[in-house]
Amino acid sequence: LTKKQKKAIRKARSGGGGSKSSLHAKYFILDRKQAFIGSLNLDPRSFFENTEIGVIISAEALAVELAEHFDQYINDIAFSVTLNDGDIQWNRLIDGKNKTWNTEPNTTWWMRFKVGFMRILPGESQL
Repeated sequence: LTKKQKKAIRKARSGGGGSKSSLHAKYFILDRKQAFIGSLNLDPRSFFENTEIGVIISAEALAVELAEHFDQYINDIAFSVTLNDGDIQWNRLIDGKNKTWNTEPNTTWWMRFKVGFMRILPGESQL
């Protein structure tokens, strides 16, 4: 291998790649009897343009364990979204108390501006 190739391998192994994206997986449970595990999103882009993959596993014990894990931790790691007088609110349980945000949590005004700007661009087929 060349020095450049060795450096690229070290960088990739350390997570120091140039991309801000990362490998991530998701799962869902069907009737606590089957589990889907993979990287596939449920949108047209994932189906037709990305190299996404997933597998459905018929294993009730695994499906039940995943569902119980989800039920145990979901309120600690996710937001619930509600509509209040036509306005979106994000809610999350923190230290046993419900906290509410009127703007999307963990974003800056610049991030929200860019998303708002992108809404006016064509791209409906990618949603």
